[in-house]
Amino acid sequence: MLRARVLWVLASIADAVDRTAARRATYAALDPLVRGLVRGRVERAVARAQLDDPSGGDEAHVHRLAFLGVLGVDDGAHHGPDEVRVRYETARASLREPTRFGPTKVLVVVTTLATLAIGALVYVLTLPPTALRATAEERADAWQVGGRPLAGSPEVRALFEDALPSWVVALDRLRVAREQRLELGASTPEVANLDAQTTTLIARSRAALGDDFTSFLHAVLDQARALVEDDAAPAADSHLRSIDALDAAIAERGLGYYVDAEVLSRTTDGPGRNRVYLSTFTVERVAHHRSGDERVRVLRLRRLDRLAIARNVLGFTREQVRDALVLEERIETHLVDFVLPSLADDAGMPLFDDGPGAEGEWVRELERAAGEDARALASSVSPDALALGALLARRKSLLDGFQERFPDLVITRPRGFDFDPESYAAIADRVPRAQWRELESIASELREDAPRRAYGALEDVFARSIERHEAQHRLDYAAGVMSRALPTLHERLGNPFPGRRSESPPPPGEAQPSLPQDAFPPEHVRDDRAWARIAETSAYLSELARAPEVAKVNLALFGRHLFLRRAWGTVESSSILVIYEGLARRLAIETPPLLVRRRVDREALARLHLALRARPNDELASAAKDLWAELFGGPLPELVREPDPAPAG
Repeated sequence: MLRARVLWVLASIADAVDRTAARRATYAALDPLVRGLVRGRVERAVARAQLDDPSGGDEAHVHRLAFLGVLGVDDGAHHGPDEVRVRYETARASLREPTRFGPTKVLVVVTTLATLAIGALVYVLTLPPTALRATAEERADAWQVGGRPLAGSPEVRALFEDALPSWVVALDRLRVAREQRLELGASTPEVANLDAQTTTLIARSRAALGDDFTSFLHAVLDQARALVEDDAAPAADSHLRSIDALDAAIAERGLGYYVDAEVLSRTTDGPGRNRVYLSTFTVERVAHHRSGDERVRVLRLRRLDRLAIARNVLGFTREQVRDALVLEERIETHLVDFVLPSLADDAGMPLFDDGPGAEGEWVRELERAAGEDARALASSVSPDALALGALLARRKSLLDGFQERFPDLVITRPRGFDFDPESYAAIADRVPRAQWRELESIASELREDAPRRAYGALEDVFARSIERHEAQHRLDYAAGVMSRALPTLHERLGNPFPGRRSESPPPPGEAQPSLPQDAFPPEHVRDDRAWARIAETSAYLSELARAPEVAKVNLALFGRHLFLRRAWGTVESSSILVIYEGLARRLAIETPPLLVRRRVDREALARLHLALRARPNDELASAAKDLWAELFGGPLPELVREPDPAPAG
């Protein structure tokens, strides 16, 4: 581009009669963007030609020599003016006048393309990764047919994300103040703050969702405050029913939000005895399960508020509410902690805690076997699952190694699938550079499509299993299963109604679990722990029976309630012990007592687990189904998940 313009200037000056005027006119016609560069190159070419000029200063001859030199046809020999003229005219014949603004146009095009390329690179580098799980399209009828409910306006989201949690904080400050002072007047800061928060919340609710909805919210707020201001033992059932009515009002509007309540009470009397938590969630998906004429709605939830109230369960439901609930974030943590790292080659699944009684080859044998079962399941779900497991196993190993290197620091492993290496930047310069680069590489690989699709497929398998667990609770509540006479379970797990003989029929009306406790005669006041143990036995067995493909992995995960010493004595540990013993009996597997002097014989349990997982999946699931029928006095009801609705349009 520049050479063509240099040649044009040299030729114009060489051919001109008035070379001074030609020089001014030719430079003025050049693109200002390159005028200075062309002038400099012309001057250097002319200077070199003058050294070879034998003519004694003929300016036209010098410019012809410079032209031939720039063109590259001058061989460096000293030619006379006539020969140079002939060579110049021959070369000059193909010269064309350059366009005026050609360089500027080229620069604009190049700059534009470079800007677009940089923009595309920035877009690729900052492009959010593929969603971890399939996101259904929003639909107004999702609560009725399934799918994802509506997100609503920003004001609606802010109501559940910020306004209601702020009110909960103000309520708890009032409770703390009551613990410290017996009398609180209207002017007390905590009371005044709660009153102001209530006024603001009610006003925002009316503006976002109208008076009808706000009446349900107002009832919840009034009851929650009354529980905190009342030092008597709480009658929380009515409050939970008000929460259920509030959630029904949300569903009627097709919105994807859910509010849950929990009332905690000290066993001792005194001010501030009762504590109320209100948690808010987004509803990511609605599914329906059908059992005969019974239809159970199951919600997959994600935590919306930022309150420091943790739920260490994968799903839950209550007798007083209508839905079964599954917590996606808790499932994600569960998979990342226990299941996914065991997908790496020869990896085991961590089932035991440290301490006496968990040593020996049998521990490693059981954990390796659980890892094999997890890999078999994962391979059938996604071809990329094992590679995903290797990534997460390596991430876990790196971070555990960092913790060992710096025992005085607390280096927490990510609680979810994604993570930002910069959250560990404080130790970046203190660990081997190769290990830090590997951690960054793992974070980058986890953003790629293949591992994310593999995770989404695996999570859905386990989420559906938990859906069945929670749906079984709903069926049991509706059928009054825990109120029946169940002699075998009552002997092992306790009678929920200790005043009643287990073999006697229930008193009239007692099979309806929604009745408040004070509807029963005093001798039939319910033992909630015994009730819960029977409920969990039913739900865990139903999971094993209804999903043969997940049965072995589920049994290992359930078994952690017995392999972990810290879990002994929980409701779940009692239920899982009954299940292990019952499966051994149904499958004619001899085993020594699993409970010795009120302690779990973990080695005997491990050997029983190995014998159970040696059976085919279908046989294990069939045994679970038969055991449910044996313990609950009738066949396990069928449960079918309704298909997700087809996309609109």
